[in-house]
Amino acid sequence: MTQRVIQTDEISLNAVRYPIEGPVTTVLASIYPSKVVLGDTTKDSQLRASVAAWTDFRGGIGAEEVVSIEDPLNRAWWSELNLRHQGHLVMAPLTSDASENTTAIIGTIIEFKNEIYATSNSGSSTTLHKYDDVTNTWGGTLQTMDADATDSLALSLGTTDYLVMATGSSYYYSEDGSSITADTTNVKYLADWDDRLWGIDADGQLWWANEIGTEINDALLPLWAGNDAVADLFVASSGTGEPILYAATRRGLWAHDAQNSRFVQTELSLPFHPQAGEGCVRWRDSIYYPAGLGVYRYTPGASTTFVTAMGPDRDDGVPKLYKGAITGLIGSQNDLFAMVDGSAPPAEQPTVLGTDSSIGDSPAVEGTGYSSIMAWNEQGWEVRWVTTNAQNNQMPAGLVSNAYSSPTAKKATKYRLYWAELRTLHYQQLPVSVENPRQLGTFSYAAAGTHITPWFSAGQAEVEKLALRLKIEVESASSTETVACYYALDGVDADSAWVQLTDDHTGDSTFTGSSTDKITGSGITTFSFGGISTPTGTAFRSIRFKLILARGSDLSKSPDIRSTTLEFRKKLPAKWGHSITVDLQQPYGGRSTNELRSALVEAAESTSLVEFTFRDDASNERNYYVDVSAVEGLEFTGHNESGTTKVLLVEP
Repeated sequence: MTQRVIQTDEISLNAVRYPIEGPVTTVLASIYPSKVVLGDTTKDSQLRASVAAWTDFRGGIGAEEVVSIEDPLNRAWWSELNLRHQGHLVMAPLTSDASENTTAIIGTIIEFKNEIYATSNSGSSTTLHKYDDVTNTWGGTLQTMDADATDSLALSLGTTDYLVMATGSSYYYSEDGSSITADTTNVKYLADWDDRLWGIDADGQLWWANEIGTEINDALLPLWAGNDAVADLFVASSGTGEPILYAATRRGLWAHDAQNSRFVQTELSLPFHPQAGEGCVRWRDSIYYPAGLGVYRYTPGASTTFVTAMGPDRDDGVPKLYKGAITGLIGSQNDLFAMVDGSAPPAEQPTVLGTDSSIGDSPAVEGTGYSSIMAWNEQGWEVRWVTTNAQNNQMPAGLVSNAYSSPTAKKATKYRLYWAELRTLHYQQLPVSVENPRQLGTFSYAAAGTHITPWFSAGQAEVEKLALRLKIEVESASSTETVACYYALDGVDADSAWVQLTDDHTGDSTFTGSSTDKITGSGITTFSFGGISTPTGTAFRSIRFKLILARGSDLSKSPDIRSTTLEFRKKLPAKWGHSITVDLQQPYGGRSTNELRSALVEAAESTSLVEFTFRDDASNERNYYVDVSAVEGLEFTGHNESGTTKVLLVEP
């Protein structure tokens, strides 16, 4: 029951009134102890401030929240920048486009005799075109085929090289890339194995030919009843290391048993997924099987087989505008590339996705997401390219090729990643080794890129923190190579939540403009939250940052962010401690000294909080619920129970 204290030199504790000697001593109890620094000092050695430093994003995208400083701060939520090098955050490679010459959608892309060919699907037929690397254009129609192309392949049978294209109802082949012949054998997907051309039709019938036109039926893929379908045919290693054929379906992966002419279901078996199995690939020692935005790594062994989920949908996934579905995987020397089709959102995605305002205000409805190219290097995923508009941007085909490189050159000078977006062929130059782009004099950067860190709560989302300063170290910044900085607070995922850090700063860098404040000089820029003149700080429970990099007309330049450092304080809610000296030398309030001492012992031994007040407070706003944390008394011996007792009371 709440007690009112109305007398001077009186307190109430656990509904018992006591006289006290002297005033009540009040201290702030809700403070953290000072840090103890062992060994060499670091950025986080400040006694009253904590530091979170981002210098390494090699863990890749897909972490929406990083809880603690002790957790690896090497992840991004979303980024269109190069994440492969510790201590360097620069823009992605430049993407180039080939001129369009048709209104049809590119269906397949294939290298044949050191040149690039593509099929263009109109919905009822397909045409074949050859790319001209000198003019960056497509040539005229080489052949019109009876249906949309479903697959293409370059192979050698005996001493003859062939370009082969499947349409689902037939296939077409050419020895020179211009004179093309039709074969009426049904085939949807093609493969080259054991010096034979292999094909599989929509019903799962596998056939082979050691000469064009001599097709012999082999195994029948046991498709499940319902909406299961063949999704791919390719060659990869078996558990014993021997190359064999694999067929992908909407429900998993099947291995071909050549000795018995049958398919055997592998350990990679899934419930039906409408986007599973498209564009499987063997890369390094494993098979990679996509399903929506997920990717399964299948590593067969003689005694143990491993199946691991490692796609960009792992952890927290990606922002909803970029979810899409993987339509193909492409292996390269350093990376495994994924073509993510934003026009095909995952099956669980609602028809109306809403607005992903962490990226922009563009609405996302089914069939209008942002398509992208993502890359995996066995450490993390990064984004190499994003389409400029959220629209029906299909991603039907891709290829890594060194076509158009000189056959006598010591290295592939035109080692490129090619991919199709609707009617447009895009390509990026690929390095032949793992090199920091800043060490490549001929490297060409994209025009701009956005980087968003995870939400950061310092391990205590329930505790209010105070952002003090943000320090950004930048190299190679200029009036044209710029960095714009933003922050958002407390998990609010809305475009309007981003606050730009403006010219209220100190440091080596300079800014341009008053409405578009950007870092335009190299060095360390320190932003004070609240402003330089009034550095009161900004309260937060969680915080994240967005960095937007841009360059001028010089393709070889990019600003380089070396580190981003947040200085902040953890601040507990105000809780108070009180020190009093209880006078037990005389009876008080109708209680003897013995009764007062017994009541004090009862309060000290209470397993719950006890009420404490020393004000006449009718509103109860000055009442405290406390632990009796220390009792120190002076007592007389014998029968005399009187004395004084020091009591420490603390709000938890």
